[in-house]
Amino acid sequence: MGLELYFLSDPRTSKDASGALAEEAKIVKSHIPIANLRDLVYRAIYEVGARKQKISSLVISGHGGPHHITIGTTTLYVQNIPDHAAWLRLLGPLFTRDAVVTVWGCQCASTTALLQALSALWGGVKVQALTGDITPWSFWIFGDFVGEGDRTVCVYSNCWVDNSKFDPRDPTGRKGVSNVMSIPPTALF
Repeated sequence: MGLELYFLSDPRTSKDASGALAEEAKIVKSHIPIANLRDLVYRAIYEVGARKQKISSLVISGHGGPHHITIGTTTLYVQNIPDHAAWLRLLGPLFTRDAVVTVWGCQCASTTALLQALSALWGGVKVQALTGDITPWSFWIFGDFVGEGDRTVCVYSNCWVDNSKFDPRDPTGRKGVSNVMSIPPTALF
């Protein structure tokens, strides 16, 4: 088992008109705020070096759409992946062999091309996302996510739908977190 990192597009510097990123920041206390793609890469390299472990689970959370994910102020589309490939490739050696990357943004799996491109750049790690919308909510000390649509998992050009229980705070299912009930965020970390 390796590092489990949760990168969240910083709601203070990202366009967050819906307030979803700010809500998510309340729910996932252990998140690492990121300003853009380069910041994510720098922070991932730092975490791996400081903790002397590779990454087994990486969540990249930001606003999404059918063909993109926004990482802070950087928006990744399939079409502009070549423009960002040099930075993205730096993450590949940081992953364990069985690593899982979760692209946590609305509708990011509506097309699998983005997930496939990321998996290929990272040496075939599993990259997963949802086809529908994601709504974070919090009340007092409780918070959770409502994710809609199918969870699509891609490794290189092979993709499949996996609709088992899923929570971005536990993308590998190792912690036993359920997305069916509300769990105080402090109880998870």
